[in-house]
Amino acid sequence: METPELLGLLHSCGSAKSKNIIEIQTKRKELAELICDLTTFADMKTISRGYAVQLTGKNLIKNLRINKNKIPDLKDGGEITGFLRGFFEGKSSISIVTRIIRLSGKKEQLENIKKLLKSENIDSVIYRSGKYYSLYIEGKNRCERFRDKIGFLTKEKKDKLDKVISFGI
Repeated sequence: METPELLGLLHSCGSAKSKNIIEIQTKRKELAELICDLTTFADMKTISRGYAVQLTGKNLIKNLRINKNKIPDLKDGGEITGFLRGFFEGKSSISIVTRIIRLSGKKEQLENIKKLLKSENIDSVIYRSGKYYSLYIEGKNRCERFRDKIGFLTKEKKDKLDKVISFGI
């Protein structure tokens, strides 16, 4: 059950309902279905704001090493890229006009993500906006490197990233 992509998704947008239930809410049906495909322990429901996918299992949070304030220990490049792929799928936004991939969160969490990106030779910058922080992967070359090394899980985000890279050429 524990794939790096699933761990990334759960760290970025999962919320603990109890020690045995984790829920991810999304407006995107493709993402909800993808989460269900990543594990046999998921149940998808339609809610007013889109979809809720609940993962259930005994001591689920402990067994999946979920601690939102700390990135799990990742053993190799495959685990790192899979975790990042899931994390960015769940939490990032993409701007075609300014050619950026943007991720918001707590500074400590973003610093850890930045280190993981750097281990894959992808440069990023963290900006402060008031009391919030955002990590940016800026420019065509960096976005292209992100696509080639990490990428996204859903067609929707893959297509948008391809537009970012080809925009203005």
